[in-house]
Amino acid sequence: MVGGAARRALRAKLRWLLPSLIPPLPPPSGTYGTNAAKRRTGTRVGHRMVVYAAGHRLITIRGVSQGTADRWGIGIRCHGVSNVQPTQAEADALVAPIRTWFTSTGMFFPLTTTVDEIKLAPIGTDGLYPPGLDSAVATIGAAITGTTSSASFPPQCSLVISLTTALPRGRGHIGRVYLPAFRSSFPLTNGKAGTAEVDGILTLTKTMLNAIAATAGVDNAIVASPLGAPIQDVIGLRGGLVIDTQRRRRNDMTEDYRTIVL
Repeated sequence: MVGGAARRALRAKLRWLLPSLIPPLPPPSGTYGTNAAKRRTGTRVGHRMVVYAAGHRLITIRGVSQGTADRWGIGIRCHGVSNVQPTQAEADALVAPIRTWFTSTGMFFPLTTTVDEIKLAPIGTDGLYPPGLDSAVATIGAAITGTTSSASFPPQCSLVISLTTALPRGRGHIGRVYLPAFRSSFPLTNGKAGTAEVDGILTLTKTMLNAIAATAGVDNAIVASPLGAPIQDVIGLRGGLVIDTQRRRRNDMTEDYRTIVL
């Protein structure tokens, strides 16, 4: 018992003494300070710094979700110079193929879901805009709306389109696009979409991606892993018959509760 008490006393003394024996680190300066600042301002995936294998360009498509304050959005990464400012003309050229895609009846988007923002941005290997560069926001005019009717599935319901590459597995082998919720007339059988409808959606999305790649600001769509894996060209599209739940959109929705007294 005496030995145990003595050890505990020694540990307590060391906890008090050791900090006073270790000098404080000097403040960052010179190259170290500069590099540390760059690391601090970089983007992160979880606890890891974002590192893309190469710079590229990112197309962001966003809009109102079913006439509410909630918004939806998707991003499409493409080959393209990342050290040159995108022009207004390059951004504006994206509007026509996106408008055709979004307003096609075969995409099943409701009237209350819109596209009101199309943005073309240069992305460096650190996941940020390169110094001195900014995104170019396309001139859309009136918001692009869906078709046919306003009734729709809940906003978090989404058909996922997978962007496939030549890699069968591993980092950067596949990308995903979560489409906005479809209008309620979208046909389901036993809770699943039909093959004809999904094939049509994939074909219309393929046409849109090919038309985007033909514009001056970008080239082919890519899958770019933020963890440094080689960038892969998108060579195909895949869609399942089961409607997924987009958790981020669900979390962004404002909940309203009703209660009754028993």
